[in-house]
Amino acid sequence: MKVLTPQDLQNSYTQTPTGTWVVNNLLRTNRKRISLLCGSPHAGKSTIARQLALAVVHGEPFLGRETQRSKVAYWQSEETEQDAYEDFFKSGMKPDDNIVILHSTENNHEELNTLLCKDPDIRLVVIETLDDFLQMDDLGKNPDARRAFEKFDAEIVAKHAPRCSFLALHHFKKSDEQRGSSLHKILGATVIAGKTDCKIYVRQVNDNDPRRILSVQTRKGLPIEPTYLIFNEETTSVTLGQTLAEERAESRKAFVSMNQTELRNRCIEVVAQNQGLTKTECCKRVGGHRNSVAKMYDTLIADGAIVPQIGGMTGTALLLYLKGQEPITKPIPAYFCCSYGDCTNQVPRTGDYCGTHQLPLYGKLTESNTEVLCN
Repeated sequence: MKVLTPQDLQNSYTQTPTGTWVVNNLLRTNRKRISLLCGSPHAGKSTIARQLALAVVHGEPFLGRETQRSKVAYWQSEETEQDAYEDFFKSGMKPDDNIVILHSTENNHEELNTLLCKDPDIRLVVIETLDDFLQMDDLGKNPDARRAFEKFDAEIVAKHAPRCSFLALHHFKKSDEQRGSSLHKILGATVIAGKTDCKIYVRQVNDNDPRRILSVQTRKGLPIEPTYLIFNEETTSVTLGQTLAEERAESRKAFVSMNQTELRNRCIEVVAQNQGLTKTECCKRVGGHRNSVAKMYDTLIADGAIVPQIGGMTGTALLLYLKGQEPITKPIPAYFCCSYGDCTNQVPRTGDYCGTHQLPLYGKLTESNTEVLCN
């Protein structure tokens, strides 16, 4: 057992290179663990892996992140040379690109190690696929997986990790659509998840929705939340689109907007069927949350779709009408005539008497002219 003090750790950290980001905040050299690109069959793992390899070769961004222009080694087991030619050149590979493509042999470890020893310029190694390269006795058993990883580390990773970043393609379990973390969907023993660094997950939404969703978990670096991929068929490349969180937020907003439209229509319908009904009674007939309905009526009044008038039995209620269907109100005169006989003296209110004819001096009127407007 090696015992380390805080000072030992500080000295080790300052003396040991921390590694270089081959893909900024995603894939880095000098990592003891390899990284994974996981997904179901036909989810797009190979497409994304080729795009990654060529992005590094050309020094172009990958998934919106800067890359260090470097040489790449790409190990394959599932494709023929003809397939490799068609796929890589369609993805944008040029004849003089700084990439080497290896196909599976009986001595995978030995040949990859030999290549990396001879070519120190290689900074990224892509392995398609992990199980085909490691050739584990039983992928689902932790002891077998652990032994395979230990062999891989001893013969390749430990020797070349200081200058290389390793990414292996791997499969999800058949129960890909199960609920829960993508970490639990990784095919095989649990040690596979434990022995790996950055994990890139890609999956199809469902059988009826062909869109792909990508997410990234990192031990070091920056993760990517579940995000829809935008596929360019001409270049067979992907870019990040809308996140699932953004889509859900838009859906909620649209749902609220739809509910507001329905509420608005319902409020107008109640007034149309009950012209002159009080605002309070209209709110009751609409139903739902009283404050929300009242606010909608305030909005309709402000917009001019509904016209309010003061009236009712108390003379203080707010009566609601559709615009253009409200009754014409009688103008209120500036002053009235005295209520005594044919007296035309001005008084401030209907029913009042002027100073000359104040009651009880003249008694009760026999004929009122309270509605006569003075000339």
